[in-house]
Amino acid sequence: MAIFEYNSIKTKKTVAIVLFLLYIGSISLLAQNTPQTYVAQKTSETLIIDGKMDESSWNKAKWTNNFIDIEGCKKPIYTTKVKMIWDESYLYFFAELKEPHVWATLKQKDTIIFYNNDFDANGNSDIVLGLYNKEKHYP
Repeated sequence: MAIFEYNSIKTKKTVAIVLFLLYIGSISLLAQNTPQTYVAQKTSETLIIDGKMDESSWNKAKWTNNFIDIEGCKKPIYTTKVKMIWDESYLYFFAELKEPHVWATLKQKDTIIFYNNDFDANGNSDIVLGLYNKEKHYP
């Protein structure tokens, strides 16, 4: 009797189970969340930094999806979303945070802030603004 007999029912079941598990595994890999992207609109309009969206450039910018918790997909009770636009010198953010109870518990400089509810924007300006300032990348 051969060690591996393809025509046996047991072997066919084993192969079918292995193929099924590989298929399920590949689907779960494909289903992993791809990082979201956002394309900021370019403006030539002069913006006033006043916490208002009075300039027409803000009307052209789309809102991001609502933010989620940094530690996972927990949906916050209150919504937070952002619009972004840029010009030849700056990248502008307009953040809408619906949290009615804002407080701080941190007292030491440079404390890790994301353990509390917060909003912050991080990035490498040389990379981010460098891409946006090159018309060949974003005509």
